[in-house]
Amino acid sequence: MILISFLSLQILSSWTEPLNISNTDSMSLYPEICVDKRGWVHCVFQDNTRTGYNYFELLYTYNDGTGWIEPIYVYENPSYYPVVIVDTLNRVHIAWDDLDSGRIKWTYFDGDTWTEPVSVTSDVPYQCGAARFSLDPFTGYIHMVFCSGGEYEIWYKFFDGTSWSPAENVSSDTATSSWADIAVDKMGRVHIVWMDYETYDVFYRMKDENGWGEVIHLQPYTPSTQSCDPKIAVDLNNNPHIVWEERTSPEYVIYTYFDGSGWNIIKVDSGEVGLPVIAMDMYDRAHIIYFKDYKLYYVCYDGTTKIRGPEMINPSDPVNALIPAIAVDNQYIHCVFSEGKTPYNGTNEIWYSYREMPSFIEEYGRLEDYSSMVYDEFSFSFSLDKISPKFKIYCNYIILRSVKTSHGYVRNIFFAFELQSTPFRRIHIYSWLNPYYSALPVNKIGDNNSFNIMF
Repeated sequence: MILISFLSLQILSSWTEPLNISNTDSMSLYPEICVDKRGWVHCVFQDNTRTGYNYFELLYTYNDGTGWIEPIYVYENPSYYPVVIVDTLNRVHIAWDDLDSGRIKWTYFDGDTWTEPVSVTSDVPYQCGAARFSLDPFTGYIHMVFCSGGEYEIWYKFFDGTSWSPAENVSSDTATSSWADIAVDKMGRVHIVWMDYETYDVFYRMKDENGWGEVIHLQPYTPSTQSCDPKIAVDLNNNPHIVWEERTSPEYVIYTYFDGSGWNIIKVDSGEVGLPVIAMDMYDRAHIIYFKDYKLYYVCYDGTTKIRGPEMINPSDPVNALIPAIAVDNQYIHCVFSEGKTPYNGTNEIWYSYREMPSFIEEYGRLEDYSSMVYDEFSFSFSLDKISPKFKIYCNYIILRSVKTSHGYVRNIFFAFELQSTPFRRIHIYSWLNPYYSALPVNKIGDNNSFNIMF
């Protein structure tokens, strides 16, 4: 028998003090990050410690929960714009621009050593670069998008665990297309976004079992501006969420998403802003990080409603913070970025910070202002059919919503508990409460006093 009881709301912590994970005292740039199913955090970046300003080499580090290892050299020839992803077998894959060959090279860690780097874009008749990865967790395939010189097109291919597929031209236009990003949804559909240097707008295309769909021209927030550096993620309903930098006066960070029937466009922030990145969590909330005045800021959206932020990630005397990357898991939001030391000495390090998934009740005021939300103790119990290991209980998130009804706006509070034994066996218990009816006992868990069990 397992008993769960709830007495009060808990406000979770904010971003940790950024940690220097490169420690090269040189120029470390363009970090990328991912999280594997074990919760290990992986980071790759380019650095010129051993070469001066002649060229950059490729370094990799990871945190298995006990701390970050000292960065190791993966490739020692001129290397730029690295990306990293971990497959379903926990193998680390890295790709990057190889300056000498003009190709994208790729390697993975097979458990003992890094495989010999090979070109994966030899079938494209131009120089290639700026690769981006996405993983299909069901097939284990690694999907990649990249851009080329020559006719300046956007290309796509995937790795099926044995070999890379032939390159497919995604943009197929006369424009100068570049800086693409990719995401794969739970149906295995591929979503790609990119910009071009003729219209300075952002374009989107999706591939399903029937092939590539139409190219969709995403309208800018403000006409006659430059929309640059788009990034994409997908939600649990397989819909795309996209951010980009809109260069005007002032500059904007723009967030748009498809809700199943149309596109919603939101201005996240303005000023000296740029380089936004995005990740979706398991509750379809959009987590966005961007720089403003060379500081990093975080916001979170639930649909069109901003429910967190902006909050500063690097508050301790930040110096030229740029190039953020983001990853999320069920408990944490992870961020890496490039920033100079204080006082600035002309070098940049790679820094890491994280925070727990936020308790969004804070957005609506301090906890003590909500006395109507304080209920008597409630509890419920259940038993499992077979002997269970020790469980940990997590309160994943708390959201205060305003819901429009025929009687006006009614605010509801939603608790999501997670009972966890292993990363693959979870029990989720959901509860909707209405703070306007504080006299009611808090004893309804889901519909008909039941709860959902999902393995």
